[in-house]
Amino acid sequence: LFEDVTLFYGGNGTLGGSGAVSGVIALSQSTSSPNQVKVIAGIRGGSFGQQRYTLRVKVPIRKAWMDAGVWEEKADNNFLYYNTAISEAPKVRQQHSAFKSLGLLGAGGYQFSSRSALQFNFWHQETYRQIPGLMTSPNRSSAHQQDIADRGLLTFTYQPNPYWTTQIR
Repeated sequence: LFEDVTLFYGGNGTLGGSGAVSGVIALSQSTSSPNQVKVIAGIRGGSFGQQRYTLRVKVPIRKAWMDAGVWEEKADNNFLYYNTAISEAPKVRQQHSAFKSLGLLGAGGYQFSSRSALQFNFWHQETYRQIPGLMTSPNRSSAHQQDIADRGLLTFTYQPNPYWTTQIR
């Protein structure tokens, strides 16, 4: 049913989205041959202006391969709530609480022999968040947070026999 099941636990789960703090179980299925170029695109929408756009490309090149993906996600987060800090608790719309996130995931590798391979992984993410003011504050907030993160990993794998594998990261 699925070609690959991957568990991203702890903070690594945030690769699946900002709400995945404790982990993600990723299920994937491939309908193409491992020797074919594969392109996957996606659009997702939700409440309060949530939008997510994704594009992923997988390219095999003889003993090498490359896998790259980009995404953009944004939301207005302008939901209605009862402001209990004001007498009679009027229903008001949340303001200054939008966010936008952009990212790039890259991976590639080269199979030197049936026993050894080199693989690289790269992640880049930029996130901008507006920070709403307190319910009790009469002034509108103009606070915001901007995060930029880059991560990379290089792995060499050597498997001298079917029972023993060595990885250097």
